Amino acid sequence: MRGAESVVETEVVPEYTDVIASVGKHFLLTEMEPMLEAIARSALPLLGELLVLDTEEGGVARRLFEFHREPRTWVEAPHRLASISHPEICTDGHFSRLSVPVFGKSIRIGTLSLASRQPIYGCAEMNVAEEIAVSLGLAIENTWTRAALVEAVEARDRLISIAAHELRGSTCSLRICTQALRSAAAALPPKAARLVGIVEREERRLSHMIDELFDLGRIESGQIELKVESVDLCEVVREVVSRLGDHDPSVTGRIELDLPSQALGQWDRFRVDQAVTNLVTNALKFSGNQPVKIEIKTDPGHGRVSLAVVDQGPGIDPAVQAVIFDPFKRDRNLGRDGLGLGLYIVRNVVLALGGDIRVASTVGCGATFTVDLPARSLAG
Repeated sequence: MRGAESVVETEVVPEYTDVIASVGKHFLLTEMEPMLEAIARSALPLLGELLVLDTEEGGVARRLFEFHREPRTWVEAPHRLASISHPEICTDGHFSRLSVPVFGKSIRIGTLSLASRQPIYGCAEMNVAEEIAVSLGLAIENTWTRAALVEAVEARDRLISIAAHELRGSTCSLRICTQALRSAAAALPPKAARLVGIVEREERRLSHMIDELFDLGRIESGQIELKVESVDLCEVVREVVSRLGDHDPSVTGRIELDLPSQALGQWDRFRVDQAVTNLVTNALKFSGNQPVKIEIKTDPGHGRVSLAVVDQGPGIDPAVQAVIFDPFKRDRNLGRDGLGLGLYIVRNVVLALGGDIRVASTVGCGATFTVDLPARSLAG
């Protein structure tokens, strides 16, 4: 047996340079098993007939991966190789093995071993193996991190879905109770009527948040369904303003409309209404008592329709603008409630309809959200 705890620096021969280049192409693969197989196919047979990766966790050694070019080639069991801490070459008659430890950024991954039925390993092969091991450790750690993130997101989505379904049942019961109180034969005392009004308002707010959670699930799973039909965007805007005014009469006097007679397009009416509602309620929320302007422009020559919602609120910090259409993102300095899903939903609805959305804002000077839609939706 011959062991090597340190390796003399030596130039990598051209054929090994090609191996390193070939192996390097596979480190960007996002799943560990396909990545290791691609690496093994690139490294063998030039570096042997067998490649294994062994690891040790909690005192238990196991083989993460094994790939044979020649079934008669063998290598020691995982408990012998997993704990190797320094580069090692072992030669025994017609059998030879080369092993190098594999480390990630902060953890030890295990041991990479190559084996051959010929005594082929020396300093040059050791240098190649070490170079591969350095990149391999980082790549494996990245795949583990990605897998953990995917699992966490899936767990989050399951929790959101379960919570949304449970909450929807409760809000429906709450709505039925408040409607029963409103329709009772005897008039409610003033204080009771005020309290019922508060309950109704909070029930609407909670229902809206639940709807946003359901939409988040649909968006994340790519299941937004569109029912494309002829829609007049001006009519939708007027309906949204009227509906908001029913809930809060002061809203009507704060909204300024600059609309053409019509703005027709092939869109999903429900989703367009949802996008307009989210944009307008967002503008009203941040404008205080200042007016909000809604402007629609048509461009028949290019088959486009644009909607701009302009508020006179505190404006949006540039750092927040960069992520404002991401889920759960809000300007926390403004201390507003909500889940931070409204603009994320708007953006995905607009994109599904083949359009685009952008924001322009200066801190202290309000914000303008502009939606640009094709008159004929790509979804149609």
